[in-house]
Amino acid sequence: MVRQNLLFTEQEINLLRSWKGQRLVSIGCDKKPYSHLRLTAWFAAILQIEATPFYLCNFTEPMDYYGAVDDVARMTLATRRDAIIDDKKDWWQTIHVNRTIQDIHLVQEHQELFENGEQTYDVYVTRGILLDFWRLEISFEKAVWFSEDIDIAIGHDVLKTFAPIKDFEEDWEDGCVGKCSRELVQV
Repeated sequence: MVRQNLLFTEQEINLLRSWKGQRLVSIGCDKKPYSHLRLTAWFAAILQIEATPFYLCNFTEPMDYYGAVDDVARMTLATRRDAIIDDKKDWWQTIHVNRTIQDIHLVQEHQELFENGEQTYDVYVTRGILLDFWRLEISFEKAVWFSEDIDIAIGHDVLKTFAPIKDFEEDWEDGCVGKCSRELVQV
């Protein structure tokens, strides 16, 4: 059985913990918003927490994706600016938030694949981050497995904007069954 861990590292979780009680000044991203409440960042978003920028990235890397080596996007969080962000600086837009982060949750998924009844894959994925402000939420969702997009939703009950887990469970070849569960983990 193939086991994969695409969860945030302890270092990334500790960076998130440092945000609680801090002010999210702004979000920088490189694509135009769908609306004032839905945005998509292509591969990176810059979160300005007080005076410190944090870089939420979603770059692809080759890895085993359920039986084939393919480019799979992995969401990461860092304080170091990647050079590719500088290449796109003319495309950046800033969304001003200026709110204090009350609570932080990770959206974690457990994906399993069974072939002819036998489990062949056991995968854990950080699907996103949910920031809770008083009367407002902002989420950052890793889009589908191959996409470098980060979907950003602003509003209430933003977890409802995440892709449903049934998307993973459907469309497997005959003899294959995909199972997926999702949980919110408080940071």
